[in-house]
Amino acid sequence: MAGVGKTELALQYALDDRDKDLKECSYKSGICWVNVSDQGNIGTQILNFSKDYLKLSVLEEGELEDRVLNCWQLWGQEDSLIIFDDVRDYEQIYDFLPPQETRFKIIITTRKKDLAENINVLALEVLDEKSALDLIISFIGKERVKKELEEAKLLCKDLGYLPLGLELVARFLKRRQNWQIKKYRDRLKDKGLKVRGIQESTKDMTAQRGVKAAFEISWQELEKESQEIAYYLSLFEVAPIPYELIKKLCPIEDEDDLEDLLEDSLINSSLLKDLGNQVYEIHTLIHQYLREKLETSDLTIEVKKTYCQLMVNIAQEIPEQLIKTDIERLIQIIPHLIVVAKELNQWINDDDFIWPYVGISRFYETQAFYKQAEPWRKQCLDITKKRLGENHSYVVRSLQNLGYLYTNQGRYEEAEVVLKQSLELCQKELGENHSYVVRSLVNLGYLYNNQGRYKEAEVVLKQALALSKKILGETHPYVGRSLLNLGYLYNNQGRYEEAEVLLKQAVDLYRKLLGEDHPYVA
Repeated sequence: MAGVGKTELALQYALDDRDKDLKECSYKSGICWVNVSDQGNIGTQILNFSKDYLKLSVLEEGELEDRVLNCWQLWGQEDSLIIFDDVRDYEQIYDFLPPQETRFKIIITTRKKDLAENINVLALEVLDEKSALDLIISFIGKERVKKELEEAKLLCKDLGYLPLGLELVARFLKRRQNWQIKKYRDRLKDKGLKVRGIQESTKDMTAQRGVKAAFEISWQELEKESQEIAYYLSLFEVAPIPYELIKKLCPIEDEDDLEDLLEDSLINSSLLKDLGNQVYEIHTLIHQYLREKLETSDLTIEVKKTYCQLMVNIAQEIPEQLIKTDIERLIQIIPHLIVVAKELNQWINDDDFIWPYVGISRFYETQAFYKQAEPWRKQCLDITKKRLGENHSYVVRSLQNLGYLYTNQGRYEEAEVVLKQSLELCQKELGENHSYVVRSLVNLGYLYNNQGRYKEAEVVLKQALALSKKILGETHPYVGRSLLNLGYLYNNQGRYEEAEVLLKQAVDLYRKLLGEDHPYVA
């Protein structure tokens, strides 16, 4: 990808050999560097090198390809290194390549994953944390980094361990001795790729572009269809993205066409990384770049609404009781669902508003990760009140969910306050015969049962059972839930015969409604 250090690595390799004693160096017949992206013609650069450094008598007339071929024939007979830097299309250099003789060694730097066949590829990755820190230390010193070591590590992570970004920022911090690393991190968080320091390179750097300008080259080479896919991809979190999500989100009807655009365009240009097993990832700085592109696009609203609707649909399908396969599937989806809840909730319609929060909290709560679930339950309640009003039915639902979570945590006093609020609000705003009343009664009975308040639990659970049968019919899941909770209560009281009757009814009902393999049956 852009900024990963391709040119710098090739340059350091070449300089290392150039500066050796003639007896020790590998390339005694010269090292020729060709700037392919430069406006100067590739063939002309080779001819000029031949005249200026090798003192060859080159042909002054004829086709350029023939004149370059003549140079290769006159070239020294010992090993030479020819470096073609920043090749974007193999056709650019094909006619100017030296003969396939062992004396010519060639290095090509490129962003393209599949430049040509029969080329040995060294795919450069970003730095590891230690190397990234060492790079920063080389500019601003060990003591300065040591004072803010954790912030320095986080800065490396913020920059995605990309060498170009790290060097640009390190050089900026070297010039700003009074800046703390944390201050730069705050600026980077607020301004993204518009932050000072990361935008422009300095004259003494190998790279002559800032991060944004480096990415712009790859962007300009994309066709319109690929750019549109990139807009959608920019909304995902910087985390592994399952192909299934991309397929559902991007408006490409033919799946083969979508795969071609991903592989031949975005992946081949190193804007998207293929992690294998149909999972992809975007580098954190490319992600910021693509998000900026989206914000200036005419498709901004359409893309955001489409993304939100997809995530709402997924959240609605997350069951209240997860099984192993659900969890394995959702682990990669939850980070992208969180994006909607944190950043894009304004693009969700009122009817679907609570679902991202419900889905995320269910994912954590059903695994007993109560601390992770609680902030989402609270946020759901707070935002729902602000957006829909204090008396909306979704406020009732949010109170019920929060109360149930508190019960599972053993925070019984807080749970009772919240669950009574939900019941009173539900009866007042929705009436006595609403399914949410059943839900509130069941949750309240569950709480009392856990506390050992069996008489109170029996009263509300019997109410819940009767009301659920009355308004939902004999075969509704809420009836099953009421039967279960009442059965648990009788079991806790030692009323085993009564408990057995109710629990058998619940099992039979769940088998009928949900099938033999559902967790509720178990």
